[in-house]
Amino acid sequence: MRSIEYRMPAVCIPNATHVSAALWTREATTTSDTQFTNAMQGYSLRDAQQENTMNDETWQYQVRIRLSPYYAQLVRKEPEHAALSSLNALLSKHDAVLKCQFDAFADYVAEAEREGTQHYPLYRWTRETIENPAKKAKYLEAFTLYAGGGELYDKTIADALEADLLQLKAEFSDAIIDISKLDSNPAHNPQPPSYGKD
Repeated sequence: MRSIEYRMPAVCIPNATHVSAALWTREATTTSDTQFTNAMQGYSLRDAQQENTMNDETWQYQVRIRLSPYYAQLVRKEPEHAALSSLNALLSKHDAVLKCQFDAFADYVAEAEREGTQHYPLYRWTRETIENPAKKAKYLEAFTLYAGGGELYDKTIADALEADLLQLKAEFSDAIIDISKLDSNPAHNPQPPSYGKD
């Protein structure tokens, strides 16, 4: 299981002004896409980590999915489309919503540029990512599930989401390409990227 540690300001989270962020390695130039995706989806987990006495039941969790290009476009542009009825029923059952990772990154960059990039440690990396055509295409297909209004939730909620998504994937294999569940265990988390001082 992969894991997440840090969060950047994100949209649709507690204060509705921030986008989640996730895992990274020590050097941005050597960070893989998977590590970057995790880095962009978790920056807020530090608080949860400090409050827990750490076992599988006390970590916070997050579920993500990757959709095929056609369905990813529908989710972003026509979320009520009939072709998404099964997925929407699952989301409603779990009081969950989807957030496209590319849109979250773009929101973060826009907010950083509006508020002052010096306050946004992943601004440069995030901007470079969304301006890269290949990475843009990848993150347009990646979605984070927010459950009960939160980007992070208890293991029981994550497990139930994952189980129902796996069942839906078996029936809806042309839509759901991949499902992943991440946790807030700091033992799983590398260090944030560092560009050095400009």
